[in-house]
Amino acid sequence: MWDIVTPIIVGGRHVGNVFMGQYFLENTEPNVDFFRKQAKKYGFKEKEYLAALDRVPRFSKDKVDTGMQFYSKLAGMISTLSFNSIQQSRMLSERKLAEEELKKNQFLLQQAEEISNQGAWEWDIIQNEWSFSENWLRIHGCRLSGITREELMKISYPEDTPRVEKAFQDALKGKAPYNLEHRIVRRNDGGIRSIQAKGNIIFNDSGQPAKMYGVAQDITDSKLAKEALGESEQKLKAALESMSDAIFISDSEGNFIDFNKAFATFHKFNNTEECSKTLKEYPVFLDVFDSDGEFVPLEMWVVPRALGGETGLNKEYILKRKDTGETWIGSYNYSPIRNSEGDIIGSVVAARDITERKSNEIKISESEKKYRDLVNLAQEGIWVIDKDHITSFANPSMAKILGYSYEEMNGKSLFDFMDETGIKLANENIERRKAGLKDQHDFEFIRKNGDRIFCTMVSAPILDETGNYKGAIAGVIDITERKRAEEKIRAVEENLKNTFDLSPSIICKANLNLGYFVEANKAVTRILGYSIEEFTSIPFIDLIHPDDQQISTDEKNEQIKGKEVTFFENRYLCKDGSYKWISWYGTKADENGQVTAIGSDITERKDSEEQLADEKERLAVTLRSIGDGVITTDIEGNVVLMNRVAEKLSGWSQQEAIGKPLITVFDIIRETTGNPCESPVEKALSSGNIIEPANHTVLISRDGIKHNIADSGAPIKDKYGMTIGVVLVFRDMTEKLKIENAINRATKLESIGLLAGGIAHDFNNLLGGIFGYIDLN
Repeated sequence: MWDIVTPIIVGGRHVGNVFMGQYFLENTEPNVDFFRKQAKKYGFKEKEYLAALDRVPRFSKDKVDTGMQFYSKLAGMISTLSFNSIQQSRMLSERKLAEEELKKNQFLLQQAEEISNQGAWEWDIIQNEWSFSENWLRIHGCRLSGITREELMKISYPEDTPRVEKAFQDALKGKAPYNLEHRIVRRNDGGIRSIQAKGNIIFNDSGQPAKMYGVAQDITDSKLAKEALGESEQKLKAALESMSDAIFISDSEGNFIDFNKAFATFHKFNNTEECSKTLKEYPVFLDVFDSDGEFVPLEMWVVPRALGGETGLNKEYILKRKDTGETWIGSYNYSPIRNSEGDIIGSVVAARDITERKSNEIKISESEKKYRDLVNLAQEGIWVIDKDHITSFANPSMAKILGYSYEEMNGKSLFDFMDETGIKLANENIERRKAGLKDQHDFEFIRKNGDRIFCTMVSAPILDETGNYKGAIAGVIDITERKRAEEKIRAVEENLKNTFDLSPSIICKANLNLGYFVEANKAVTRILGYSIEEFTSIPFIDLIHPDDQQISTDEKNEQIKGKEVTFFENRYLCKDGSYKWISWYGTKADENGQVTAIGSDITERKDSEEQLADEKERLAVTLRSIGDGVITTDIEGNVVLMNRVAEKLSGWSQQEAIGKPLITVFDIIRETTGNPCESPVEKALSSGNIIEPANHTVLISRDGIKHNIADSGAPIKDKYGMTIGVVLVFRDMTEKLKIENAINRATKLESIGLLAGGIAHDFNNLLGGIFGYIDLN
């Protein structure tokens, strides 16, 4: 595609250009493959892009040369239109010469206009006369007659008319040259076209505008092409930004002219603004290594390789940021960018962070090895057959089950290991595999030595991507011993069935979802009086005492939720209308809500417990009513019970003291020495005898108060005479000792008084001091 431009020089200054527009030479077909690559490269719509080529003008070499001659002359003519030449052009003779020259070039002008798809116009401002070239009329869809300035304004697209009018006014006033792009409405067909309009004002000696020359070029097709190109570029940009791969394009010098956001992420930048735009800057903060860890110099990076003409796919490098030490693995696709002549003008690179993928590949490889080891070490047989029933794989366990080696099994038909009955059954199973079904079944095989074995198999089909049957895989377990054991179990179950009804406890099965017993032994009749048929026909909630129904319902719900093993007690209605206490042990409910339970009659035990509870209550009342402190311990010497007196003297409540060592709660010392006393409980436990009360013993309460006590202990023995604990009884002797001490003191003071009467008066003061001392003590 060609384009010709000629500069216009006026007064030694470059004031404009004359464009011929783009065109193809006749007899020269455009390189469609080149333009197709351009469309693909920049994301253009290929069909529309190639169709635009048909709208590009095609001219002969002679016509182009003629146009170039005209434009060269036109540019030269315009260049010579200086202020002085314009003044002289007013002279008639020179004007005529100019007109003759213009007429001579009329043909050249017409040819040039056609080539460049533009038309020329002239406006005699003083005479208000307009003249237009044929190509200008063709572009605007007008006829030569009847064109006024008002008519010209109507040709302008309504929304663009104010801009056109302003541009004319600015040009007439000398504010700005007439040069703008606007739309027109063709007068003949109403078609809307875009034009590039340019004009030049010629002023007279008075400085008034005298003439205006201009050209109008139809740029509709090129504008549409630019818009299409811009749209394609936007789509390309959007596509690049949406890609997770880092995409970057460089020029021939290795400068990055475009890249997406993923480029910044890939190279561990915070944003695209941080990214360096020149390849040479990257070794400052980035080291590159090959897959073996060898350092890669800059000239061997992907961009230089692409600029050297190399194309690469999935080239892997290890990258490391020097500033952070962060390391990752990149996979690169790269290629050079060439122009229509085949010269390399840049490179394009796509990079992807495959660190996680490589890590996963290692894990998968390790997992596959573990899987192979697992398959080979598995005790379960693994057997694979192809679509023709031929063995393609068997692990060592599978070969061992059948008494063969893997080499012997490999290549053998599945049917080689079974009899006629087995072959028929195997074919039925294979048909299910072909239908895509997986199932579990028992099967009989013949071992190498002729023995028959039973195996359980879980078989599944092997299908290709389209769902076609390719073979089957099975997990195989030898259950020959289990089969024999099952025969023995059946015999044992028969014996158990005979003893089932002899159990003293109720053995039953219940469906918790339905709320009925579904099976029971004859103990139901012995304990509750119902026949088995009656017992299994009544909802079990109706047999439970009203006071126990809620707790029984809660227990049932817990079992349905998956409670493992349960124990609870409730009262059941007997056939005679009485109630009996039943202690239940139940299994976990299965998927159908069914449990197995054993129920024992504990009515007598419950009665005994009630009697024992009464006895305990009477004992508690008795202990609370006596005036001595009472503490009982277990065989380990830990507190089991305390009455209120013991709580008061020790400072410990029964709730706090239970389970604590007696020495912690019952802290006693010798009154005379202050040394800890030997625990009466330990004496009673060691001797097994009653320990008599001890004198001069002081109990230190929890809050530090001291009480003089007398204590004794006795072992607690069970019905077999075994010591199971100790009971300790102690009394607060503090007040009693105070009274006894007061009496003794009075007696002593009386004797001292008689003695003092016989002593001389000289000792009165001394005795007074002594008596004072005695009083203080």
